[in-house]
Amino acid sequence: MPRGSLQAQAPHMQPAPTPIESSVIKKLKSYIFQELVFSEDTGAFGEHDDLLEAGLDSMAIMRLVLFIENEFGVLLPDDELAPENLQTLSRLEHWIRRHQQK
Repeated sequence: MPRGSLQAQAPHMQPAPTPIESSVIKKLKSYIFQELVFSEDTGAFGEHDDLLEAGLDSMAIMRLVLFIENEFGVLLPDDELAPENLQTLSRLEHWIRRHQQK
């Protein structure tokens, strides 16, 4: 197959989630809904759904950040406490992974 053909197809391919990625999402979801939001109906809540709309307030966010730092061994800078990092499980996972690589 010509090299150009592979490059043209690559942007459309999505890598399958690794077991590590899904375990991060599962840990976050479990903690959030058992310790912060207290909801038993988490099955319909997806990784791109809005956590702030689910009921996370400023105190819950601070507890979540402490949990993440302890559970995943990362230090999350205060100046990065913003919706683009905290709004969904997917964004949280990306934020964690970015700091695990440092």
